[in-house]
Amino acid sequence: MDEQQLKQKASAWLRIYVKCLEERPILTKAITSGVVASLGNLLSQLILKLKYSRLFIQHPISWRSVAAFGVFGLVVTGPVSHYRYLLLDAIFPRKGQVSLLKKLVTDHLFFIPPFLFSLLYTVALLEGKGPSEAWRNAKKIYLTTLVKNWIVWGVAQFINLKYVPLKYRTLFANIVALFWNVCLTMLRQ
Repeated sequence: MDEQQLKQKASAWLRIYVKCLEERPILTKAITSGVVASLGNLLSQLILKLKYSRLFIQHPISWRSVAAFGVFGLVVTGPVSHYRYLLLDAIFPRKGQVSLLKKLVTDHLFFIPPFLFSLLYTVALLEGKGPSEAWRNAKKIYLTTLVKNWIVWGVAQFINLKYVPLKYRTLFANIVALFWNVCLTMLRQ
């Protein structure tokens, strides 16, 4: 396949995605979030597997973890992110720097902390841990993960909220989340 054919295929896939986004935005964002979350988890496990193989340590892929991240992305992240961006734009409808700063602060103080904890706790439950173990694990890494989240997502959300049109914000966040999920899975190890 030459470069021109590759561009045509990518363009065709993008048109299909945009059409799905316009016709069924929540479902499209939910599926995209689920796929990206699963892929991020799988990539991080493959990186760990490569790292451990050099030390001659077996590190099998946890397909349950891949599924757990995917389910959370599908059921929670996609739909919640859709409404999160609508709500931020409704509360702070202006376009200036002050409005952008208010959106970022609101997102970082009121959305991210409970969302992150629910992700850590729910994924642990979906991976088969009991409620008390999932709670302990989430509490143990929460603050460290929250600080790293604010650093990574502060820059990402600035770009997202300032430059990305509303209907594509969840997609942009999913692209960033691919890398964030790799980091998150590594932090949970």
